[in-house]
Amino acid sequence: MSKIAKELARTLKFRYIPDVQFDKLLVENINGTAHIRENSDKIEKMSQKCFVSRFDQYLNAFAHVLNTGQGVVLERSPFSDFVFTNALKAKDYIGIECKNFKHYYNFRKYTLAQIKFWPHAVFYINTPVEDFATFDSKFLSVIHDCYKDCINEFRRHSKILSYNSEKFVTSEAIIKHIESSDPDDIEWLNGDFLGYAAFVDDTNDPENSEVV
Repeated sequence: MSKIAKELARTLKFRYIPDVQFDKLLVENINGTAHIRENSDKIEKMSQKCFVSRFDQYLNAFAHVLNTGQGVVLERSPFSDFVFTNALKAKDYIGIECKNFKHYYNFRKYTLAQIKFWPHAVFYINTPVEDFATFDSKFLSVIHDCYKDCINEFRRHSKILSYNSEKFVTSEAIIKHIESSDPDDIEWLNGDFLGYAAFVDDTNDPENSEVV
């Protein structure tokens, strides 16, 4: 995925922003004590820090677009971050009773509601779980299923370009797909993208919040 994202950004002359690197985050903020096999609130705290990091990265990317006019290719966004948290919960790395898990979703709900500028286009590469034999199949299956829910939400705001497997996808094929999908239709005030012009009057008003 990283290779394709880099090639796509280079071809389009966009800025490439890789996914957040969490090694430093874990060492400095959690002191390296959170082990994936533990069932403790440290895992939930780690999940929330991952979300905050992706949220900050998304805001920085958006600021770059506004300040320079240059497009941005992001590997991941805060909108899809929940797929990993759900996978951790499914494997019992996060306990059902843990208050931090509920806090993650409450925090996510009110935070993402403030983002009124969704990605113009979302590229989804659907790779079968069995292609990753070195990973836990249940963990990957939950991620796979959650991504389907995520894509359905993205579909309300962004142009979705979906592919079956990474090994058959190239940046050239994606660009051709973009060109054939009439990207000029993706505008803030056009059709499904009317939400781009909406503003939040009261950030504490639940009616203005949107779960994604």
